[in-house]
Amino acid sequence: MIVSYLSQTDPDSDHITQISALVPGTEGNVYSQYVTPKVPMHPKASSVTGITYLNGQLYKNGQPQTAVTIREAMGGFIEYLRHQGSPESPVVLVGHNIKHFDWPFLRPAAVRCEVLDTLTEVAPTFIDTLFLFRHTRSGLSSYRQEYLYTYFVGGTYSAHDALSDVTALAELLPHARASREEEKQFTFKST
Repeated sequence: MIVSYLSQTDPDSDHITQISALVPGTEGNVYSQYVTPKVPMHPKASSVTGITYLNGQLYKNGQPQTAVTIREAMGGFIEYLRHQGSPESPVVLVGHNIKHFDWPFLRPAAVRCEVLDTLTEVAPTFIDTLFLFRHTRSGLSSYRQEYLYTYFVGGTYSAHDALSDVTALAELLPHARASREEEKQFTFKST
């Protein structure tokens, strides 16, 4: 099971600026990469993520970051996933609202990079923890990841930073108290 999260350039665009993933319960088994945007950053996306792109340099909260092309980032992401799973035990991506947020960004990027078939072979399914928490923890006032984190784990984290989001979701997952059957109920095919 791999927790993943993306940041993007614009709420109405499918261009990715950060991809992060990790294997819950492991130390240092992380993939996190900033992506050089191909389209201008929307001011709203910059204010939410802290990512800006000026004069060919990507910044996170004003600090310069190393960024690669989306093709390099997708290649690295798929390679990371490939090392986590096997043909007998393929990777399951996990994300909060992955069905309606992350996957609609990740899929077009994979198509543009001509790696969709490889991605869906390596990670054929995903679990959406938004639906999972709504089912297993019904009656809460909110199901936003930040709210759930504060409610179950305590404290706050740097929301909308892909690496912080995957780390927080990995900590949050045990609080879903989901059975295997409930996980299967909220598992979707990536094809």
